[in-house]
Amino acid sequence: MLGSRIWRTGVIFGLAALVSVMSLGCSSEITDEDLKIWTNNEEGFRQMASIMTNPDVPQEQRIRGLYFLVKANHPEQVSRILYNTPEPAGLAQGLRDKLLPELEGELEEAVRVKDGLFSVVSFLSKEEQEAINKQLSEWAFQGLGKESTTEQIKSQVEHRIGISGVERLGKYGVEGAILLISRGFAVTKLFELANENKASTEQANALLDALIAYEALPEVSLTSSHIARYREVGTLRAGAHLMGIYQSLPAEDRDLKLDAFNGAESIFSSLPEGTDKGAMANSVRPLLKSTDPDDRWYAITTLLKLDGEKAMDSAWKSLLDDGIYTNGLIDPLKSIVDFCREGLEPLGKIAAEKTLKMVTQGNRVQRAAALICLKAHELPLPNKTAK
Repeated sequence: MLGSRIWRTGVIFGLAALVSVMSLGCSSEITDEDLKIWTNNEEGFRQMASIMTNPDVPQEQRIRGLYFLVKANHPEQVSRILYNTPEPAGLAQGLRDKLLPELEGELEEAVRVKDGLFSVVSFLSKEEQEAINKQLSEWAFQGLGKESTTEQIKSQVEHRIGISGVERLGKYGVEGAILLISRGFAVTKLFELANENKASTEQANALLDALIAYEALPEVSLTSSHIARYREVGTLRAGAHLMGIYQSLPAEDRDLKLDAFNGAESIFSSLPEGTDKGAMANSVRPLLKSTDPDDRWYAITTLLKLDGEKAMDSAWKSLLDDGIYTNGLIDPLKSIVDFCREGLEPLGKIAAEKTLKMVTQGNRVQRAAALICLKAHELPLPNKTAK
């Protein structure tokens, strides 16, 4: 019985659409009831498509037809019809104007309006697309912020726009994506959206803060993919955070430590001229006291690059005679030569004078480094030392 009833209903709708098609002689014969009937089945969809290019049908009536498709929850048919219409922009604009005022209505209807707006957005100019995306973003995340509970954020986003909808918002989805990332939702997808569309250092650092908040969630453990994301953010703060990770990880997490160190170094080496590098220096300075000789040499050389003459005294003082220098992975001689050429040589005469003093006044490690540096610079040795 149920199957028979469904079949009869389909026949009735099909016949109604067919009658409408056959009786269509001029625009005055098309009523809203006709348009609504054409939202029920494939035959109706075809008839709706046909009036979009019928010169006897007024533009306003065509727009109403598309509007009824949206209200009947068939936004995909709107996209299909517009795609096959020679000049869809006017129809898309008209439907947009009809839908936008209803975005602030009851949630169920507003969601259909949102779907309808998404169905027309690709047929509009870039400026018009951005205007719609901005309004949809404001509506989707209305009232949400850092103080909102995770459940509030989850429920509202799920009911209004969904993760796939956020991805469609482009640059206007960045702030919402950052909020969602901080609570652990669709991190991989939304990071890609936010990272590609971030428009300023402030927005990039907001993304960094969201990633740090995500990493702090009880169920999340640090992995190489987290480190890769910090590296992609690419700001000075991201580099400093990676250096902090490097210093905080235990020695047995060598692979993660190396990833974090390389990420920080990559960011630091690519920062534009004129960047205030105080945060970088502060993140590196603790390595002067490291018991890993590679860390110590890196910190000395890097701080000389960053702070120049101001770092000279602390650089030499950090070369303690504590017997650790043969324990590194990097050849100690290479570390010293890098210290000389990359750290001291650019500082010229002042570095040479300090190095000469170390030959006679320093401990064993300082004297050895000074002699190698003097040789690398081909500077004259003090007479007493030469003998």
